[in-house]
Parts: sequence; C-alpha cells; structure tokens
Amino acid sequence: MSQDNSPITNIPSDCLDGEALGRLLLLGNPNRDGSAARAIRNRIERGHPLPPAINLPGHRGRLWLRQTVLQWLEAYEAPLKKKKRGRPRKVDALAMQKRRE
Repeated sequence: MSQDNSPITNIPSDCLDGEALGRLLLLGNPNRDGSAARAIRNRIERGHPLPPAINLPGHRGRLWLRQTVLQWLEAYEAPLKKKKRGRPRKVDALAMQKRRE
C-alpha cells in the first residue's frame, strides 16, 4: 500500500482551523477577523493546554477534529459547587438566638 501525499483541496466539514477553534473556545475579539486564530497561536507558543491537532498531508495549518475538541472540553467540565454561606445576617443571628432561649 502506498501513501497518497497529494494536496488536499476539500477539508472535511468536521475539521476546525485555528480561527474556528478560537471562536468555539470564545477567544479573541469577535469583531476582528483573525484575532481568534492569533489567540490560538499565542496559546500554542506559551504552552497552554489545547486539544490535540491533526496534520493533513498537503495542508499547511493545524486542524482540529470537532468531536475531539468537544471531548477535550468535556474533560474540563466541573461539577457545580454549592455556594458557601458567609457570615449570617444580624437578623438571622438574632432569630437563631431567640429560638435557642
């Protein structure tokens, strides 16, 4: 079996480029084209965690599979924590004291 290294002209619709990934992760300024892609490049340069990219033969940039990105995001999902209650209000504290008496 020989490997086909011909350039790819049609990128599958389930692949994301840097700009699409940045928009999905809510990075960059939504009013400026290219800012999300720049934010992704900055994250790569600084070593921030990102989903694994794929390199297609004949394609210059990095691509990410949409399903892989969504699975990566699910791994960061945190359960909702109950908000800790702070110091009771004075009215509540007085009412608790009266109940104890």
